[in-house]
Amino acid sequence: LVDGYEEEERWPDAIALLEEVASLTAEQEERAVAWRRVESIALKSGDEACARRALEELLLLTPDDAAARERLEAAYAAAEEHGAVASMLIRRADREEDADERIRLLKDAARLFEVEVGDPARAAQTLERLLEVEPANLPVLEELARLYEGSEAWDALLGALERIAKHAPIADIRTEVNLRAGRVLHHHLQRPDDALELMVHAAASTGLRDDDLDWMRDAAESSGAWNAWVL
Repeated sequence: LVDGYEEEERWPDAIALLEEVASLTAEQEERAVAWRRVESIALKSGDEACARRALEELLLLTPDDAAARERLEAAYAAAEEHGAVASMLIRRADREEDADERIRLLKDAARLFEVEVGDPARAAQTLERLLEVEPANLPVLEELARLYEGSEAWDALLGALERIAKHAPIADIRTEVNLRAGRVLHHHLQRPDDALELMVHAAASTGLRDDDLDWMRDAAESSGAWNAWVL
C-alpha cells in the first residue's frame, strides 16, 4: 500500500501509514526501516521538518547509526537549528572514545551555543564538560572565565580563576589571575577580607595599579584590616 501511495505521489498518506507501522510494530528493526522510509519520502516531497523528525526517531532506535546522525546534523544546520546541532555534538562527544575528537566536538558545540544560539550559559556548561577531559587546559579555562564574566556569574568566575591560578605554569600569570580574583571578591561578591588577602599576596610579587590601591583601601576599611597592608 505504501508503494502505491508513493507511486501516486500521495506523500502524506504514505508517511501516515509508515508512522502507524512504526508505532504498532514491536520489532525494533522494522520500526527503524519504517522511519528510514519516512525520511526518504519526506525528502522527496520536500517536507524537511518531517525528514528531521524521522531521523530523530531513527536515532532513538539506532544511536550508533553514524550515517543517520550525520544526515540529521546536516539537516539541523540547513534549518539553522544551531542549538539542536550543538546538542547532537555533545551526544557524539559522550560516545567518543578518542580524547582529541571529544575535545573538538565539545569546542564546536560551545561555539554554537555562544555565537549562533546566544546562550553563554549553555556554552559554559559545555566547556565544563570539556574540562573533565583536560582539567588543566588554560585556553579553555580562560574562555570559561570570559563567559562567566560576560554573564555576571561571579561565583563561577571566581572558581574558574582559581583553576587558572592552580594550573598556570608561570608565576606572573598566577599573580595577575589572583588580582582578577581579588577584584571579583571585592566588587561583586562583597568579600573584602578574602579580597584583601589575595591582593596582599599579589602585591608582594608585582606592582599594583592605582585603581587596585583604591579598592584595596575600601576593602581594608570594610574589613577593618588596616594592618594587613601598608598604604
